Amino acid sequence: RLSSLLPIEVPIKGLTEYVERRIIQYRLKAAEFGDDAALKGENNFLAKLLLMEKKGTVTPVETQQAVGLNIGAGSDTTANALSTILYYLYTNPRTL
Repeated sequence: RLSSLLPIEVPIKGLTEYVERRIIQYRLKAAEFGDDAALKGENNFLAKLLLMEKKGTVTPVETQQAVGLNIGAGSDTTANALSTILYYLYTNPRTL
């Protein structure tokens, strides 16, 4: 694993568990409503990946990695945006 090569502890266990739970929920929903029917009604990243997985375009491992990376990238973007907003509000108090 890549995390074993890094000199710091990487807290990805929680993210991995969350991603696995969500994928299982979507797979159960698809099984309950008849394969693709449940997923075709969904308009989100995970549903699209699971449809691609069913077609053989991506593997289950690739699905899990893509979802995890998407969440990680989104959290970085959110952190950067909030930092910038707070900086400009702090340096321009008249805008408050």
